Amino acid sequence: MHTYKTLTPLNTEWNRKHKLMNEDGLIVLLLQKNGMSYFVYATSKADQSFYMCADEILNKNFSVTDIEVQLNIESVDKLKYKPYP
Repeated sequence: MHTYKTLTPLNTEWNRKHKLMNEDGLIVLLLQKNGMSYFVYATSKADQSFYMCADEILNKNFSVTDIEVQLNIESVDKLKYKPYP
């Protein structure tokens, strides 16, 4: 198990359009490396979407919280990420 910080989506058009503002989901920051951020959005229905973006885009659209979660993800750098936005 690894510990990760969670993200709170800011009220942006893209976040609203793709329902990241939905309260039944969880957004977890998995990795920040070489100016890029990698995160997962998991819904209460166990759907998961993996995203990547530049750190500056993440900072404009999300805030990193002090809330931590533990996930059993062994190799976050080998997951397939979609570009955000």
